[in-house]
Amino acid sequence: MRVLGIGVLSAIAALLAATVARAEPAGAVIPQGPAAFRACDGYGPATAAADGMTARNADLGADGDLHRDTPAFDNPSGLAACLLAVDQLKAWPQHWMRRVSLLRAEALHWLADGRPGKALEALDAADAAAAGKEDIWYRRSLGLGTAMVRAYALIAAGRAAEGDALAMQAWASRPYSDSVAVAALLVLGPNGPPEDILRVLKTAAPFAPQLAPFVAAGRLPEYPPAGAATVKALLAILPQAETADRRPLYAVTGVYRGMDGERWTGIRLGPPQGATQDVVARCDCAPAMLDDVVLLKAAELALAAGKPAFVVEAVRRNTLVSPGNGPMLQLGYQVDDQVSLLDPAGAQGRYLDARAVYDALAPLYPPAAEAR
Repeated sequence: MRVLGIGVLSAIAALLAATVARAEPAGAVIPQGPAAFRACDGYGPATAAADGMTARNADLGADGDLHRDTPAFDNPSGLAACLLAVDQLKAWPQHWMRRVSLLRAEALHWLADGRPGKALEALDAADAAAAGKEDIWYRRSLGLGTAMVRAYALIAAGRAAEGDALAMQAWASRPYSDSVAVAALLVLGPNGPPEDILRVLKTAAPFAPQLAPFVAAGRLPEYPPAGAATVKALLAILPQAETADRRPLYAVTGVYRGMDGERWTGIRLGPPQGATQDVVARCDCAPAMLDDVVLLKAAELALAAGKPAFVVEAVRRNTLVSPGNGPMLQLGYQVDDQVSLLDPAGAQGRYLDARAVYDALAPLYPPAAEAR
């Protein structure tokens, strides 16, 4: 197994560097057939057996893994690709989540083209595709992201109050996610309500140390240019689709001693160094789920130690890929949080309430919910 370091998710890297990650080259050719899927929402092609987003198409090799590319939103062929991909997916109605993803991506392509009205129409269709699906994992990931895109479209359409309120509602549904926090900041933009921007920054700073320096200023220091660059950054940072059957293993499976090439899943703990310890998790899942389980385990450690609070001092992220010189297949992700357990009196305002984090996340990841 090879490891690709993707570094700490810094506020600026998430907003700017991600805009060009794995971007498609510009060109006038409209992708046809299976290629239309990746040109639309960044995921590989769907088949009758798998949707290419939450389940692999093993027969397709590297194009059948679950990595998400960044489409070329400055290229009109991407919008045409969405229309073709949505039409192809009609043959497999069981893949309703992928239909939502494609329609949401269509909305982003419309936004990159400066047409928020058409984007809102596509988002209406996306919501219709998910109607009646009472799935908590959809609501926390793809559904949350669809709401964020709608908020951005409303603001672009001149309905800023509605858009700002929807962005904050979506963020509040998953407040312990740094990717959701950055998405909210991106949607609110530099001219968003200052009190909302500060609320997001203050809430996220204890587990997203890259955002902590911006709390005093009450805003990020830099935003991507409006238009296609902002749309690319938004897609890149939104949570990937999550499903119950791809939850990370919530169990400590060993001691973490660094990136040694060993294949493992679950959670590993580094040797304690005073009140500080590395909490590391791996899975073949959506990366935001790893953020959940790392914070949940940190909350458990704090409560077990009689500490009511903790803070994340540093975050390291890696993408795990197949070994050797053959086609590179994405195998999963790793998140490593350096956590300090503490009493709030010594936290100088930047800390997480361990009980609040535990109560919010434990019901999602058994056996943690059964441990207390």
